Amino acid sequence: MASETKFAGTGANVAGANTDWVNPDRITAEDGSSATSTFTPAPTGVSDYIKGTNFGFGIPAGATIKGVEVGFKVWDSGAAISLFAVQTISAKLVKGGSISGNDKADQAFWSVTALTWKTLGSATEMWGLALTPADCNASDFGAVVEVIGLTPGINNVATMDAMKITVYYSVSLPSSQGFIIAP
Repeated sequence: MASETKFAGTGANVAGANTDWVNPDRITAEDGSSATSTFTPAPTGVSDYIKGTNFGFGIPAGATIKGVEVGFKVWDSGAAISLFAVQTISAKLVKGGSISGNDKADQAFWSVTALTWKTLGSATEMWGLALTPADCNASDFGAVVEVIGLTPGINNVATMDAMKITVYYSVSLPSSQGFIIAP
């Protein structure tokens, strides 16, 4: 099985009724320059979606998509010592520009000590979607992530440094019908 891994070429906040992501364009490289969403003290605070698209895949037209893995490098930079507060509550793919498929959020808390890669999906996870090479190669293919801050009385700060996607696929080899191998 072949695979291709790319970082998002574009990062954006998907505006909604929740807390915006500031500098979402910073998720396009693993460089320590991060997007953030800060939840002010409350019982709970939820972010808008942060969306990564424009990955620039070049999957061959005849390939069969086998699975998709989404990785994002994150930390809870506003947490008190040893206090887990931010967790992923929604993670979906973006197909044809629309948020689509099964939610693969793991509900796990983000690290409070350092930027850490979180990975959702796998080499065999299709997220409930039928994907073609054209879907994955399109500039409007990508992923979204939404988080919640659970600690009242302090600012919960979700920090994302980078987003990447790995697409796993197979390519059928042409048959050797009619060929004679001469010595």
